[in-house]
Amino acid sequence: MGISQLFNSGNLLDQGKFSAGVAPAYFINGSNGTPLLFLYGNYNLRNDIAFNLKIGSSISKAYFGAGMTWGLGNGFTLGTGVHNYDYFGIDLNVLYNAHLSKDARLFTGLNSSVLFASEARLPIWIPLGVEVNIRENLSFILETQIAITKPAYHIISAGVVYYF
Repeated sequence: MGISQLFNSGNLLDQGKFSAGVAPAYFINGSNGTPLLFLYGNYNLRNDIAFNLKIGSSISKAYFGAGMTWGLGNGFTLGTGVHNYDYFGIDLNVLYNAHLSKDARLFTGLNSSVLFASEARLPIWIPLGVEVNIRENLSFILETQIAITKPAYHIISAGVVYYF
């Protein structure tokens, strides 16, 4: 799914199904931290293609993002998108989902953005998370984004997703 940088589970549903979720997140940039709250939705156009939207807010600024997730097979997905937070950005991620059990999945991969500030910036993260089914249509997701390049910041998020 992609803030590009939030809830990168890469989970694809059946065609015509959608999900909605809420997640508090904490962006860690050096010794500074910013709490945000995100709402997001995901709609599967086909079994292997999904469209997603994200809106988020901190006390002083807003986040908006939209993207597509493409199923590549064997647990891999490709995510593409755009967002606006401090700067306009183009997002790209490749994710792998591993089923731990019937009710739990681990996901990881590589997540990046091209940010169009006064000069182009390329933050890169390694997402690592777990999704656990709480009930038949409700999951809990815990994720961290480990910053790899200098313009990236660490992210910790947790939230719930309801599947319709």
